[in-house]
Amino acid sequence: MLWEVEILPAGGEKDYEGQRVLVAAGHQGITGLQSVRSGRAFLVQGELDADQVRQGAAALLADPVTEQFTVRALPATAVSADPDEILLNVLFHPGVTDSVAENARDALRRRGLSVTHAATCRRYWITGELSTAGLQLLSRRVLANEAIEQIASGALQIRDLTVGSEYRFRQTIVPIRTMDDAALQDLSKRGQLYLSLTEMRTVRDHFISLDRDPTDIELETVAQTWSEHCSHKTLAGRIHYVETQGGQLQRDQSFN
Repeated sequence: MLWEVEILPAGGEKDYEGQRVLVAAGHQGITGLQSVRSGRAFLVQGELDADQVRQGAAALLADPVTEQFTVRALPATAVSADPDEILLNVLFHPGVTDSVAENARDALRRRGLSVTHAATCRRYWITGELSTAGLQLLSRRVLANEAIEQIASGALQIRDLTVGSEYRFRQTIVPIRTMDDAALQDLSKRGQLYLSLTEMRTVRDHFISLDRDPTDIELETVAQTWSEHCSHKTLAGRIHYVETQGGQLQRDQSFN
């Protein structure tokens, strides 16, 4: 079962994140924004009942002095919002590492709770008269990093945190020994190896001498090792430096 632990500042505590959003929106030229409340949430999945989730949240997820929390089952039918507020949830895209959620999952497991998956969420309740363009600008520039995060409006309708399928190893052999120059260049481009034709020929000839073709991992290892980042190929060549002054030779030196 999937549960949501919504965590808000306790009564009397300042909402620093909400204040940050208001200031940042002003710097972005966003008008019509009147107020912002913020919170955070943990999504916890596993063989759990509501009491177990509450116990785990009280012990590990929320600060009992400065925060208060609510537990609800997902998909949610209600949220802690006023009718005039717009609720925006910021979550990581599938596949993006969520270190806080991973640590929370492991800590809950150590307390004996059967947690299989966990995720984090930032939450914003917004009031004002924002245009559609203004709301989109607020989302992109202030609330979320669209490269790694996504925004969902309203009560979360997530049913399952499981993404993808179980990994199964499959060895891939690259038939480089039979490739001509065009095929070598295509392999370097499609495989994002970024090796020159001369380098690709060298790799091919090496595996011809071994009487076998490489795996994709071996080929990638060679490409990484020969990359500009690792070996600085641009500076690896010979340099002949000549310096003159007033027609007179001052320095003539070769560097290997």
